[in-house]
Amino acid sequence: MTPRRPGQFLEEQIQRKAMIAGVCIALAWGLAAAGLEWWPVALAVIPFVFVVDRQGRNGGRLDASRQLVGLEGERRAGAILEDLAPRGVLAVHDLDVGRGNVDHVAISPQGVFAIEVKHLSGGRFHLRRGIGLMQGSRPADAHAAQARRSATAVHAFLLRSGIDLWVQPMLLSTKAEVWRGGFRIGPVHVLAPDALPDALTAGPEQLDEQQRRRIHRLLLTGDIAASA
Repeated sequence: MTPRRPGQFLEEQIQRKAMIAGVCIALAWGLAAAGLEWWPVALAVIPFVFVVDRQGRNGGRLDASRQLVGLEGERRAGAILEDLAPRGVLAVHDLDVGRGNVDHVAISPQGVFAIEVKHLSGGRFHLRRGIGLMQGSRPADAHAAQARRSATAVHAFLLRSGIDLWVQPMLLSTKAEVWRGGFRIGPVHVLAPDALPDALTAGPEQLDEQQRRRIHRLLLTGDIAASA
């Protein structure tokens, strides 16, 4: 199995939306050309173009702006992980778990980590008593829940493959600031990019090189989607 690139799932979504938009534009031009021969067809072009334009902007089905923003964050996180290879960190990017994907999985001497990346503006991530995880003034517990689901999916696959290891859920903010550079909410470690290297490599060694390579190879070649 060819290793996937950081953000490849988002790349595929962007390409799919661009292809659909291109087909729609080509169809609109075809209708416009037909309207030169039969004017009622030209009238049909106007609402069609309006719909295509609307779907391509402001969060419409063909608007790829959200995916483009997310892709920037995933690529940045991927670059950090690749730079950690000399410290024994092996990375799997864009891991398909059947009902979505895990942005990154890091296998370091200190354990296995499922990393959910958020490249969002709108205030720093912090904790508010009685509410939970916040980004600025907005509740952000859904992001932490997503990180937990990713870690659970990776753990379940490894367990079915005979490897019983705790998978640490991480929420990495590649744009918005993080209170104190990093903190925990339940099992989820919320952190900024600068804190990621130490978070992955600090503490006692739990996995030797042979174990790390086995897990890495299993995640790259195993049918995790079918096992989820």
